[in-house]
Amino acid sequence: MSLNGAFWISSSAMNAQSQALGAIGDNIANLNSGGFRRRETNFSDMLGRTDKHHSKSAGTKVDVKTRVEAEGAYTASSSGLNAAMNGRALFAVSKNGAGTDQYYTRFGAFKAAHDPAGVQRLATPEGYYLMGWPVAADGTVTRNLQTIALPDKNTPLPATATTAAAISDNLPATATLGQQVDRSVAVYDASGTLHDVTLSFVNTGTNAWDVTASSQTGTVALATSPMSLSFSSTDGSANGTPAVALAGSWNNGSPAAITVDMAGMTQWGSESAPRSAQVDGSAAGIANNFYFDSNGFLNASYSNGLTRTLYQIPGAVFRNADGLTESSGDVFKANEQSGKPMLIDPTSSQLGDFMANTLELSNVDLATEMTDLIQTQRAYSTAATAFRTVDEMLMTVRDLRR
Repeated sequence: MSLNGAFWISSSAMNAQSQALGAIGDNIANLNSGGFRRRETNFSDMLGRTDKHHSKSAGTKVDVKTRVEAEGAYTASSSGLNAAMNGRALFAVSKNGAGTDQYYTRFGAFKAAHDPAGVQRLATPEGYYLMGWPVAADGTVTRNLQTIALPDKNTPLPATATTAAAISDNLPATATLGQQVDRSVAVYDASGTLHDVTLSFVNTGTNAWDVTASSQTGTVALATSPMSLSFSSTDGSANGTPAVALAGSWNNGSPAAITVDMAGMTQWGSESAPRSAQVDGSAAGIANNFYFDSNGFLNASYSNGLTRTLYQIPGAVFRNADGLTESSGDVFKANEQSGKPMLIDPTSSQLGDFMANTLELSNVDLATEMTDLIQTQRAYSTAATAFRTVDEMLMTVRDLRR
């Protein structure tokens, strides 16, 4: 090996070790950065001119790789919009609201934010918008990945009229002939206005009652009025499956059309006991809170007490996630080396689970980094010593020519 070759080898070693020091410095600096992925340094030999007997080394080169799939520690969070993906899965995010520029991240510290077009979305601290599968009102999930759009005060949940009510009160088994028990049930009209419907139960004999309906805010009646209701003398349960239609109109002009189910009624003891009625319909409501559940669904709770499931959050899995191209903001871009993403359902896949109210911390281990730092510093010092020795040898050769 020539002295010039020795110069090159030792200088390439110093360059490689300096890059390794830079990677270690990045890791230590981001020890507490949520979702940061550790950078790992790999060294390899560079071959110079090769003849029939042997190859000549031309020094070393370094490859800094980001360990995307290596998991970090997880910590509980009080925010309903914080989440984590364990296993191999990443969140799919986009830099624009249209979702055409896709990136991937392990950091799930999301917050509600408006995009430049004024649409409220879920965004990372760096401004990347979370993507998900939309969920219809009937719970059907459409696996069409899109940027999440959140409802806001300009798009309230419309009111819905009550169409069904289930009553499960208890009537007294000791009631005397003609004794009356009234039960008030609150229902909604199409505009979301509440109305009280009074169901009157009048005893007509042993285990037998007649039922009628009325309201002070409308003209309503049961389709069969009075409706006959009877009970078993053995266990006090309602005979058959009694249900009746209530129809009419409210004073504001809205129609009333409600099916009243009384199959849960009972006749026990000596006292009447109203139980909670199951009534559908609601007033108009505005979304006032968003949160993830443990199955990876994004839900919205409304001011009218209702909850709606908006999106399911899939996980993105790559055949070689460590080959992803790193971008600023702890996000990554797919390329030929990483392969295309495969979207998984976290509720049924073993490749990744969704973790609500959780954040993933960096996957940097300080003890490992400090050990690597000492080794790298010594390797750099050794390469520098070799470089200085070769320099001294060249100075000796120079002096011999005089």
